Amino acid sequence: MKITKIETLEIDLSGQNGLDLWRPIYVRIHTDEGISGMGEASLAYGTASEAIAPMIRILAERFLLGQDPNDTETLWEIMRQRSFWALGGGPVIFGAMSALDAALWDIKGRAAGLSVHRLLGAKTPAPLRCYASQLHFGWTDESLMLNDPAEFRETAQIARAEGYDCVKLCPVYVDANGERIRKRGVFTPAERKLARSRMEAVREGIGEECDIIIEWNSLTSTSGALQLADYFSDLNILFMEEPTHYNSPEAQIKVSRESSIPVGSDYIPDGDS
Repeated sequence: MKITKIETLEIDLSGQNGLDLWRPIYVRIHTDEGISGMGEASLAYGTASEAIAPMIRILAERFLLGQDPNDTETLWEIMRQRSFWALGGGPVIFGAMSALDAALWDIKGRAAGLSVHRLLGAKTPAPLRCYASQLHFGWTDESLMLNDPAEFRETAQIARAEGYDCVKLCPVYVDANGERIRKRGVFTPAERKLARSRMEAVREGIGEECDIIIEWNSLTSTSGALQLADYFSDLNILFMEEPTHYNSPEAQIKVSRESSIPVGSDYIPDGDS
């Protein structure tokens, strides 16, 4: 089997259903045996999505065309070493490589008649616990930016009614006027009060039998994360995710050591993770 064609799919959903910036990038790899596979890059938001599709095409055309898609490990190392810059990592080049790698595994699974999790060693014992994520964007077909504490309560209750026993949300994504919060450092009394009221509304809405994860999205600095962690310490928070920038493990370690709330690290593909 040989790789014959690479196709990128750029889907710009920005501005639809309340979304600010959302541009998923997919790749489809075709083979001479009629089997194709798909993968997705991980930079649908932010300002890097425009760079992903060209990077996917460049890597595929230079290193994958004509190759056997079953040689996933070899092809990964070829892209990593011969591109030179992948040796230093980075979200654009690693995001492109990951999308191509996923498409190669998709081809391998289709050719073998097996799901990818079987190829990787079968599934883990069921059941796995799942949580309702990103509730500050709502929990319906339409993406929202929740503002009022009552909206947070109602949204959490919807997720709870669907059977989730854990929810994740960011209480500082927007300010009292619904505008994105873009700041570093400590929060003002008014900002703390608003964030607290949102978290209290969620806890009141779902009760004590449902866990809460705080999603910081790297929006907070070390001082701000520690300040709010202390402010929320009585709300029985399961853990808080990405309280500081993902490229600063020292800051995350500091927050982890000084906060009473456990810290969850990031999953951003920076090349060093």
